[in-house]
Amino acid sequence: MRRVGASILALAILAASLGSGHGDPPSVGRARYADETVAAGLGSYLHAGFLGNVSTHPIFTEIAGPGACWLDADGDGRLDAYLVNGVYQTTSELNAARQPHSGLWLQGDAGFAERDSAARLVGIYFGCAAADYDNDGHPDVFVTGFGGSVLLRNRGDGAFDNVTAALGVADAACGDWPCWATSATWFDYDRDGCLDLFVDHFGNYDLAHPPPENGPEVAPPQQNRLFHGACGGAFTDVTEAAGLTQVRHSWSSAAADLDDDGWPDLYVSNDGDGNDLLLNQADGTFAPWDTPANNSLRHGMGTAIGDLDLDGHFDVVTTNFVTEANGLFLGGNGYADIGSGQPFDDAVPQSGWAARIADLDNNGWPDLMVVNGLTETIGGRIPSEEPVLLYENLGQGAYQRIRDDVGPSLAQELTGRGAAWGDYDDDGALDVLLMEAGPSPAHLLHARQVGGNALTLDLVGAHAGTTRDAVGARVTVRAPGLPDQVQEKMLGEGFLSSSDPRLHVGLGDATHADVGIRWPDGSTQTFPATANTFLRVTEGDAPVVLRALPVVSISGPAAGQRLEPLAFTAQASAPAGIAGIAWEFPEGTGEGASVAHAFTDVGWSAVRATATDAHGRTSTHGTQVFVTDHLQASLAFDEDAFLPAEQARGNATVRFSNGDPVRGASVHIAIAYSTGLPALDALLAQLPRAVRQVLTGDEAWEVDVETGPDGRAPFVVPFTAPSPTGLVDLSTNHPGTYVVTATGGARGSSFDPALGRFSVAPALPRLS
Repeated sequence: MRRVGASILALAILAASLGSGHGDPPSVGRARYADETVAAGLGSYLHAGFLGNVSTHPIFTEIAGPGACWLDADGDGRLDAYLVNGVYQTTSELNAARQPHSGLWLQGDAGFAERDSAARLVGIYFGCAAADYDNDGHPDVFVTGFGGSVLLRNRGDGAFDNVTAALGVADAACGDWPCWATSATWFDYDRDGCLDLFVDHFGNYDLAHPPPENGPEVAPPQQNRLFHGACGGAFTDVTEAAGLTQVRHSWSSAAADLDDDGWPDLYVSNDGDGNDLLLNQADGTFAPWDTPANNSLRHGMGTAIGDLDLDGHFDVVTTNFVTEANGLFLGGNGYADIGSGQPFDDAVPQSGWAARIADLDNNGWPDLMVVNGLTETIGGRIPSEEPVLLYENLGQGAYQRIRDDVGPSLAQELTGRGAAWGDYDDDGALDVLLMEAGPSPAHLLHARQVGGNALTLDLVGAHAGTTRDAVGARVTVRAPGLPDQVQEKMLGEGFLSSSDPRLHVGLGDATHADVGIRWPDGSTQTFPATANTFLRVTEGDAPVVLRALPVVSISGPAAGQRLEPLAFTAQASAPAGIAGIAWEFPEGTGEGASVAHAFTDVGWSAVRATATDAHGRTSTHGTQVFVTDHLQASLAFDEDAFLPAEQARGNATVRFSNGDPVRGASVHIAIAYSTGLPALDALLAQLPRAVRQVLTGDEAWEVDVETGPDGRAPFVVPFTAPSPTGLVDLSTNHPGTYVVTATGGARGSSFDPALGRFSVAPALPRLS
């Protein structure tokens, strides 16, 4: 009999106090990723991956890693990175001048730089999981490896001590074989306020005499391990006592309260053995939950947990090997698997590893990203590089794969493995530290042009029964026009990696939200929050604002709006004290233009901006800008040079001159270079029959123009360009015969019903 805690009642009261939300995802700027690896200082990281082993078939331990972790190791408020590595294992590799190692990279003003300390490890390591196991306020790191894992205790300034043997987590021998530890997960399974450690194991592998093939069949499975923590004291192996006697080829795991009873459960992704969904029995033991997510007989690799469909129930993603669909089990639907349906079925040809459910475009609806890569190149014909899959949440149970509009860095194919998601530059958007089994293994992909607002929450436990990391705390965020978003603090989710320990919540265009927290000890609290703030929430205390991004208000054309006259204007105002602002118009879709413009001076500024359309044609646009000390500004484009039926579409984002993103300032711009069809119909109705005949035809005509009441021809069509649906450029000229074709591009024409004619801007006729 499972015990249900009183926290269910507390959560119900909490939800009632927040109210309810609804809606579809707002239209905000989609994330486009730029590779900042070299610029950020991570370009010198070297991995002992199989792609460097060009003369020898890769052995099993070369193809599995690496992973990475985000953590604030030195306490300066910036995310640092721990990068995991193996060692060269063939004679030719061992003679290489440079030898790989695992190590800590601290982030400073000039980017990342490696710190030489006990955190530098040389050995066959695969993944890491960062957490404050001793509750001293400084995150520590557990590094998984072959033949022994390592626990690194943070001294408080980013320097580490190796406390593996002293604390009983050496995990070096599994019977007669070396332990092969893959991923690790930190959680407090008994809710005593001390972090516990679950370590995934793969199998018994003969490194001295590696088999000619790689796969679970050549390495008999090993038992995973659960270590009970003592808040800085020695750990105790409680695997058998907890009922975790499964023997599997496990690659990754994640811990979260899947049945919403207040006790953390486990999900383990296994390679060919059936995955394990293990419910916490609230008595120190776990038992399988009989759902489709349990014992799913595929080759499971990575694990992700989150509320993808925003129904209040956590869903589970497990990535699988080539020819198998990834598992996407919906918690609110009995864990039914939708991974084989569109658009997720396009993962079947790929080999999936890391995955993450997160709001990547800040529109208030979580998306899904999956990292892929084959284990080796086959016969020189099938490459190991594969695409990263990004699925955008459209709301109401609809999703689409985004292929082209993600930036070249994410669009490239990689031999992907681990990945850690985190806002490393604190601009309110999630970036990706994507790891590859190759000679250029670390890819720091910076998310740019994300338009929606966001909220970042750093949770700190302070009561008995809650770890200082507040692992297991459940957060509900309610923003106007959006469904409730429910997240839980997890440590070690993914594949060989752990992500930003802060919770990231997209808010779309909402400028505020109500936040509710159910802490692991059962207590609850609620508070209002302003968008684009970074909050530290200590259990029971009022939130503290650590950082607030400048917010502007903006107005502009609605998405898809056809504009009359042929220009658009967007207005923005920003707080005082900001020195500059820039508008970015990324590459549009379809018939589009890319326009960039910046201004920093106070007062009026007349500038010319150059635009390039989808066909490579360029045009110059006149811009009038007025900037006050509060940066109230307007931006308008003329209608030069584009064909009349074309539109330039794009998500305009704004940045201050100091690099901060301008949250709340994104607007979808649709520049229409022709007036709408209803206006065309009205114009045609007023034209003489002969002219109407010309405009609706598809060839040149000679037209005799009658003399008007004032002795001048009221209707002349002076220039050519095929466009049956466009408007005409009219001017008043002398009577005569003109050669015309259908044309487009009305330039400020107006109809005078008293005279029965149009008057327009002057244009030179083409005389025959």
